[in-house]
Amino acid sequence: MIDDIISELNDLQTLATAALVDDNLNTSQAVLRVIEQKIPRLIELLEELDNGKI
Repeated sequence: MIDDIISELNDLQTLATAALVDDNLNTSQAVLRVIEQKIPRLIELLEELDNGKI
């Protein structure tokens, strides 16, 4: 499960980097939407880890 969290964090880092280096506002907004969708799953995984469910 830790591998899943690390993978998600790596994806977020890659997406954030892409948004920062791209001069196209539409691309940056699209990347932020994807990041926004990924964050709840990451929070869920961390909460499960914190609660000892995984």
